Amino acid sequence: MNLLQSWSKWISPEAEKLARQLVVKYQVRSGYGVAIYLDLNRGFENHWAVEIWVQQMLELDSQYESFDLLDKAFVAKIPNDMLP
Repeated sequence: MNLLQSWSKWISPEAEKLARQLVVKYQVRSGYGVAIYLDLNRGFENHWAVEIWVQQMLELDSQYESFDLLDKAFVAKIPNDMLP
């Protein structure tokens, strides 16, 4: 099993869906740089970082299943100049 397969088994379908909504809403580009703001290792690609962060938030508190609350938490972590 490669690393990608390993991570994909750890990320729930709900986390994938919510992360995809954040990526689309905030036009998160492929590449690197977002992970550090989400308190993750900077080596994570942006889309992966958002998925991992969302999974962690869902595990932390089920209230983050609400996109509105998750959205507010995401915006609080990301510098304004990185948001559209």
